[in-house]
Amino acid sequence: MSLWEKTQRLQGDALDQLRNVYTQCFPIEVRHYCAQWIEEQPWEGVDTYNNQHEKMATGLLKNLLKEVENKAKHVSPTDFVTKMKLEEAMAYLREHYGRSPLNFVQITRNMLETEKHLVELAEHPGNITDASAPSTKTGPNGPLMQQFELLQRATKTTDSDLNILQHEQESFVILYQEKYQIEEALARQAGTPSEPRLRQRKEQVDQNLSQKANSILEKRMHLAKKHLDSIQNLEKVQNVVLNEHLMSWRRNQQLSGNGVPFFNNLDQIQQWCEMLGDVILQNRQQLQRVESLRTQLPIPMEPQQDLLPSLNAKITALLSSLVTSTFIVERQPPQVMKVSNKFSCSVRLLVGNKLNVHLTPPKVAGTIISEAQANALIKGDKSAIT
Repeated sequence: MSLWEKTQRLQGDALDQLRNVYTQCFPIEVRHYCAQWIEEQPWEGVDTYNNQHEKMATGLLKNLLKEVENKAKHVSPTDFVTKMKLEEAMAYLREHYGRSPLNFVQITRNMLETEKHLVELAEHPGNITDASAPSTKTGPNGPLMQQFELLQRATKTTDSDLNILQHEQESFVILYQEKYQIEEALARQAGTPSEPRLRQRKEQVDQNLSQKANSILEKRMHLAKKHLDSIQNLEKVQNVVLNEHLMSWRRNQQLSGNGVPFFNNLDQIQQWCEMLGDVILQNRQQLQRVESLRTQLPIPMEPQQDLLPSLNAKITALLSSLVTSTFIVERQPPQVMKVSNKFSCSVRLLVGNKLNVHLTPPKVAGTIISEAQANALIKGDKSAIT
């Protein structure tokens, strides 16, 4: 089943979000009648920030116009409305994207990505949607796994919201470009019969721009609140993993040196740490995207309403804490050392896989210290080991 066939089955909030995607950005008639062609094109192969790819983007736009024209020609003669809609869609695409084919590719790509997110949300409600849905995880670690599920769902939701926000912002930019073109036309055609019509259109565009700016600002604030909820939940889960499970492992490791049986569940703890790292990095990347969008289209807001600086600080602190806390001594030296006896020690970074540490392995040096030096380090005296 094609992506568009799945998309047409969306209901409720997902359907409302889909309507937003196609508002003022992309004719839905084109998406419907050229669905297969659109989904088969190499949109990802175009770097929309590289002007050298403009020729490729222009080719995609021209080919789409040909496809729409062909569909319009083969519409039944009795279906006059559809034929007219497709012709209007061609005119819209030429007018809005003829001079900015890279923008056309970016919007089409975001449109498809948003559809994929919405379909995924609808097809996998047990894994992604409705953060209040009960988890099927059981056992002693069931509650913790439920929290991880909630974090992953929330992260996917904010990613989908971010795609929709980006799409609406791009729609704003297109409308602003139209305003600029109208102003240029007014300057050239002042005093001509066309001036009243142009001024009327300019008023409509100005009104639409104001509405869109308010909508974008509202979506930004709503998304920031969702990110705040996610980060607060991340803090709670990270506290459980690091201050309860990892701390317990450290204590049991120490006791094992005195002969106490040691249940080594470090692999399980590493899995949790990697899951934490994955969610933290995804949220951090989303916040960076939000910051980039705000730089591209600055919309003033009250300082007390701007959560982005504190969100960036919180997510960075979480990542820093996770990295520093999960660098551990996996195998300790014997508590009683004998002369001429060899022993081995090993260290381990529990989130190393998520940080791709293996690509540029850091140099790590280990030093065996005395009990007195260890106590001094606990008190914050780093000079004890120099």
